Amino acid sequence: MNDLVIIGGGPGGYHAAIRAAQLGLKATIVEKDVLGGVCLNRGCIPTKTLLSDTGLVGKVNRSNLFDLKGRIPVRFDRLINRKNRVIKRLVKGIEYLVEKHKVEVIYGRGALVDEGIVEVTRNADSAIKLATGNIMIATGSIPFSVPGIEIDGRMVLSSDHILDLRELPASLAIIGGGYIGMEFATIFSNLGTKVHVLEMLPGILASVEPEISTLIGNALRRKGVKIHTETRIQGISEAKGLKTITFETRKGVDEIDVEKILCAVGRTPLIDDWMVDAGLETARGKGISVNAGLETNIPGVYAVGDVKGGILLAHVASTEGVRVVENLVGPRKEMDYRLVPFCIFTQPEIAFIGLTEGEARKQHDVKVGGFEFRANSKAVAEDQTEGFVKIITDEKTGSILGVHIVGPDADALLSAAAVCMKLGAGAGDLAEIMQAHPTTAEALTEAALDVKGMAINLPPKS
Repeated sequence: MNDLVIIGGGPGGYHAAIRAAQLGLKATIVEKDVLGGVCLNRGCIPTKTLLSDTGLVGKVNRSNLFDLKGRIPVRFDRLINRKNRVIKRLVKGIEYLVEKHKVEVIYGRGALVDEGIVEVTRNADSAIKLATGNIMIATGSIPFSVPGIEIDGRMVLSSDHILDLRELPASLAIIGGGYIGMEFATIFSNLGTKVHVLEMLPGILASVEPEISTLIGNALRRKGVKIHTETRIQGISEAKGLKTITFETRKGVDEIDVEKILCAVGRTPLIDDWMVDAGLETARGKGISVNAGLETNIPGVYAVGDVKGGILLAHVASTEGVRVVENLVGPRKEMDYRLVPFCIFTQPEIAFIGLTEGEARKQHDVKVGGFEFRANSKAVAEDQTEGFVKIITDEKTGSILGVHIVGPDADALLSAAAVCMKLGAGAGDLAEIMQAHPTTAEALTEAALDVKGMAINLPPKS
């Protein structure tokens, strides 16, 4: 008898299983594919590997330190092979961890078929039933499909397909200007691919501060990326090995010819038929419905991560999985989604937490501090001066309402801001932290000082 059966071995599932084992519970993971889920196998890790490698290529091509005659040649197949080696290594690491924690992994398709019973179908002729006191659904998400655009895996690709290309396309159209699309625009523009971005909204990266969206758009344009906003796709045709996209903008009807099309308009919860058959409540496009304790309408059945909708991020899924398990043992705690950190790995990279300035001004009287990396010695030394730190505070209390960073080490710098916000430290507290020199962390302290106009490395405000 299991204490917990987890359907899905991605970040939400395997983190939950390990915590269960640590707390003395017997947990089993049912996984239809491979441990690590979308994040490790088709999302976070492969894209970050490619961003790291192609970022190096792009930096060398843009540098004046080398006497290059044209772009440096890149073995695209070697980029893909290294990406695959990274995935394989990390998957083996998860397999090792769950084995050492004595977590059983059963490969097959899991489904809730009766109260406290999960059926695992391993092939057409083999199925087993697992009895359990609790069930966690952590089956993740799938790429969202745009109506009228057929993803064929050949010329029209999802974010899953494009990670396994074996040849570098000369031209690529990316439908969608969100974080997925912008990361792939960064990857392929670094390699010299002619990239077009088609976004139906007035600008790219709608969830970030407007000045950050503008900065990233300009950075991509300098790499040759063509960004088309407020677009409406009218049709896609094929001729002579190319795809022609006809689209309408405020300027009129236009068309582009490209070798490949990437549909990157986001992801949607993976809702299998068995979930509906089992009586789980689902909201269209929003996944499985859960209460504040992440429990579904069926007692003892929980849902975590992308499958329940909300914020579709790996670290949210893993935190939710751990929280459910800890609540089984007690004492009960609810998730706090106010301080979810977000990172977007464009170049320069983006990281933010808390409220945007627009959101903050609707609820508070605010004061804002900022500091640009062009005034940070470490950033100048490394020739990574594009970007800034922005801190939004409550004018009366000094509490930090939001931190937005674009520039070098943005993801690492955000962790310090997250700790301050979690512990209730204000901008004044952050301003008193002594940072090592030279580091990009000094920009965080300077931005905190600037809330009161006291930044050392900025000229006085007139």
